[in-house]
Amino acid sequence: CGTGTAYGALKRLDVSGRDTLAIFGQGPVGLSAAMLGRAMGARVVAVDIDIRKHNRTLIEQHPMHERITMLEGSSIDPGIIKQMSGFASEAKVVMVFLDSAHTHDHVLQEMRLYSPLVTIGSYLVLPDTFVELFPKGHYKGKPVDVGNNAMTALKAFMAEDDRFVIAQERGPLALA
Repeated sequence: CGTGTAYGALKRLDVSGRDTLAIFGQGPVGLSAAMLGRAMGARVVAVDIDIRKHNRTLIEQHPMHERITMLEGSSIDPGIIKQMSGFASEAKVVMVFLDSAHTHDHVLQEMRLYSPLVTIGSYLVLPDTFVELFPKGHYKGKPVDVGNNAMTALKAFMAEDDRFVIAQERGPLALA
C-alpha cells in the first residue's frame, strides 16, 4: 500500500534528476518514496524523528547515499524547517510527503509550514487519510482516531488555503 501510494505520486510528477523530494517520516509511504524517488534520479531529503543507528549505517553504506540527505528531528522543529527551506530553495521541483505523526494538529501544522515549499504543478502527499473512515476507537492505543487525523487536518487546511486542489478523491490524497 505504501509503495503504491508513493509510486503513483512520483509517476504523476514524472520525477527525475531535476527534482528534490522532501519526505517527512520514514514509514511505509515515506520510505518507499525515498527509495523510488532516488531510483528515478531525484535528490531526496528524508526527515524522521528517530533514525536508528543500524538504519543510518546501512543507508550511508549504500551506493545511492550521496543523493539522500537524512535529518533527524521533528518535522515541526525550527531547525528542521530552516534546513528544509534551504534545500527547497535550491530545487527546481519540490514534492512533499507528510508521513510522520498523523494527528490533526501535527498534520495541520506540517501542511502550513511545508506547503509553501511545494512548487507549482507538484504535490503535497498526505497518506493515511482513511483513518477518518474507520469506526471510532478502531486504532486502540494510537493517538489518531475519528476527528483527530490527517483527513480532518486536510479539511481544515483546504478551508483556509486555496493554493491546492485535491488530486485524487479515493485512496491516499495528494494535493496539487
